[in-house]
Amino acid sequence: MPANIDTKVFQDKRPAGVGAAPAVGISCKDVNPGKWQDLLSAYLAQKDVRSKESVKTYRKELTQFFKWADKVGRDLTTMKKEDLLDYRDYLSFDRGCSSLTVSGYMIALRGFYEWAEDCGLCPNIARKIRVRHDREHVKMHLTREQTHNLLEYCRTRGLRDYAMVNLMLRCGLRTVEVYRANVRDISVIDGRRLLYIQGKGRQDKKRWVALRDSAWEPIREYLAGREDASPSSPLFVCEGDGSRGRRLSARSIQHICKESLRAIGLDSHLYSAHSLRHTAGVRILNNGGTVTDVQEVLGHASVDTSRIYLRSAETEIRMEKPAERFLDDID
Repeated sequence: MPANIDTKVFQDKRPAGVGAAPAVGISCKDVNPGKWQDLLSAYLAQKDVRSKESVKTYRKELTQFFKWADKVGRDLTTMKKEDLLDYRDYLSFDRGCSSLTVSGYMIALRGFYEWAEDCGLCPNIARKIRVRHDREHVKMHLTREQTHNLLEYCRTRGLRDYAMVNLMLRCGLRTVEVYRANVRDISVIDGRRLLYIQGKGRQDKKRWVALRDSAWEPIREYLAGREDASPSSPLFVCEGDGSRGRRLSARSIQHICKESLRAIGLDSHLYSAHSLRHTAGVRILNNGGTVTDVQEVLGHASVDTSRIYLRSAETEIRMEKPAERFLDDID
């Protein structure tokens, strides 16, 4: 227990029967910071919330957090800001939560950590945690020249980064789909190589993308140089001395893509890892594919989502071959 703990008593202001906490004062000195059930009860007891549904929501959101913390071996006394960033990624990528849902969970965490700091239990490490909002629809795609430059740059980064970025461009994978991929998800059926993927918000790996030679060869070369490339191992792993062989995190994948895009001069919030997926969709259409082809490759639940790429493709074609060229001889 921290020596500077505040022993002030919080009175439960809710009507009897609201929430799960007893209608009595709870002192911070009675809270065991290593037992999250005590922390949660103490926090909800002092929180001025009169709605049963609100109390239920706070309990659900914070219980989810504490169970995750137990799983990764953290508690209030050992948690750092980086752990909260990992938890935010867990909600987004592992659980497939929407940006609105993630926002709610993080707001609940901010309130909890404000209280914990007031009690002297721990610093408020959630104070500056930002919530990312889904802006996929405004991401820019890459031109053919930019795509070439990106792949050439990634060659210089090493086999892993080149194989990964190349896969995202040629198969339109989301970051979370790359993150979840294992070596054994690659199969050969009827002479065709497929990669089975676990999409956003899905618990299974029924969907697949075709691994044509242009996508497969860099992966094959990368795996050939790995000692740990067993069927059960992650498809892409960390290469640092302290984390070698561990699954490459979704945040690391995003960082590699962003860093590579910046290296070729695309340093804007409009360019991100999702731009590679957007590029794949636009390229399918520009090369003669249909909106249905885009839907099949990218795994959109609705064809309306696929039509977003159609607008981008039409814009690119118009820019490359503007109709105004027919007016050059107007004089």
